[in-house]
Amino acid sequence: MALTPRWMRRLLCRRRSGVSLVRRTSRPTPGQRDATQALYRATCARDEAQRQTREVEATAARLRAVREANHFAELFRSSMEGYR
Repeated sequence: MALTPRWMRRLLCRRRSGVSLVRRTSRPTPGQRDATQALYRATCARDEAQRQTREVEATAARLRAVREANHFAELFRSSMEGYR
């Protein structure tokens, strides 16, 4: 029974658990899928925040206009009635 050297056994018997030199491009790993999903969720959250910011700014502008109109109405009313 002759013992074969280790390097020869490695050449003759390929192990499946070893590191492959061929790059796999068929399917993403679970970590890559998780990262892609996290990026998608973050992008959606950013878009939603920007949309809400625009809505809030529009509402604030409307409230400012109403407050300003009310202020001018109060000034007009007080000028017509006299300064109590």
